[in-house]
Amino acid sequence: MLFLRNMAWILFEYASKNSEYSKIFNDAMSSYSAMHTTMVLEALNNYDFTNISSLCEIGGGQGHLSSHLHSKYDHLNGTILELEPVVRNQENSWPSKMGLQDRCKYIKGNMFDQVPSADLYMMKMILHDWSDKECIQILVNIHKAGTRQSQNIYC
Repeated sequence: MLFLRNMAWILFEYASKNSEYSKIFNDAMSSYSAMHTTMVLEALNNYDFTNISSLCEIGGGQGHLSSHLHSKYDHLNGTILELEPVVRNQENSWPSKMGLQDRCKYIKGNMFDQVPSADLYMMKMILHDWSDKECIQILVNIHKAGTRQSQNIYC
């Protein structure tokens, strides 16, 4: 497990420094995310979003899930918390492709340090990459930033 986690850090670092590889990596992740987003949207079909005005997707990558939720629910505003290399290269992100960049904005940050305040926090395919201790840190940061009414969806 430690080897795989260390390799993941190397992979993310390499992608941040190699634009050609980064494009291929982001395209592959978006393709995989499209399939996963379809399943998540289907699972959330009866979820009540009426009291949710702000959504924060933590580690949302190219913003596939967030964009589709913002497209479906016009009242949502939100953020995608991502590392600097992703935030810096958002011209091909899903919020931009779908014309949602005014309601679905990127925020530079690290989920291990802090997360922005939101009514709803979402993480898709994030927690499985980290140790129990690291997962607890992410969840503690969500708890600190959220309100008593904040909701969480992990998929």
